[in-house]
Amino acid sequence: MTTSRRPRALGDLVALRREVNQLFERLLEAHGPEGRGAGWRPAADVFEAHGRVVAVLELPGVEPGSLRVTFEERELCVSGERRAPRAPAAGASFLCVERPHGRFRRRLPIEGPVDLALARAWLENGLLVIELPRLRERRRHETLIPVERKSE
Repeated sequence: MTTSRRPRALGDLVALRREVNQLFERLLEAHGPEGRGAGWRPAADVFEAHGRVVAVLELPGVEPGSLRVTFEERELCVSGERRAPRAPAAGASFLCVERPHGRFRRRLPIEGPVDLALARAWLENGLLVIELPRLRERRRHETLIPVERKSE
């Protein structure tokens, strides 16, 4: 008796590919091209509501001027730096430092078309919020392409 295996659904393969890419990205961020650590990795949530993709990253202590937010090849990329904490008073020294600091970079995959011209980002209470409006579906819309007569 022979058994046949059904191929995985395309959606499962896409999800697997995304997870493997994220794993490699975390490994590269941790070790960097020169073998150095990339610093830390801020927590992020990405959700969709009211025709917008919204990404929220935890960035307490990060100044807006040290942030760079870009969108390239279906990925939202947020990078920046949180400076090392200073001693609270002259002559004081830390006994424990648990809050991460240094450079960071997060790449968040965004599926589907977004309107980058209307994208917004703001930093409030330690949270970076990025809104990317979805582009309206363009299927089923007819676009007329004029046909010209060429003179011979």
